[in-house]
Amino acid sequence: MPLARVRIASRPMNVEPDDAARSAQLQLLPLFDDLERVLRSEQDSEAFAFFGEIRRWIERAIGAEDLMGPFMQLATTAFRGFDLTPASHMAVDRILETAQALSFTLSADRKISH
Repeated sequence: MPLARVRIASRPMNVEPDDAARSAQLQLLPLFDDLERVLRSEQDSEAFAFFGEIRRWIERAIGAEDLMGPFMQLATTAFRGFDLTPASHMAVDRILETAQALSFTLSADRKISH
């Protein structure tokens, strides 16, 4: 199933991610690295492409609003029909749990600031 195309602006060279984006990058990117190693060893190119694209979106995030697209795509994981092994399933679960916790934190922060 092709990944929905979302246009992501490239980050200007002098702009650093805000705290929300940086926190997501610090927490999620190592988990994506782990998953990519597992998927590469299992030669699961479909899942590798899907999660690789989401990883790149998170890498490029500058603000909390930039995380909405990749988090929404992560929410579709269960409906993608991937045939995950126990090892890749565990790695995906860690990503989903972390992304969910980050989403709750971002949502709570937005409610407090508005």
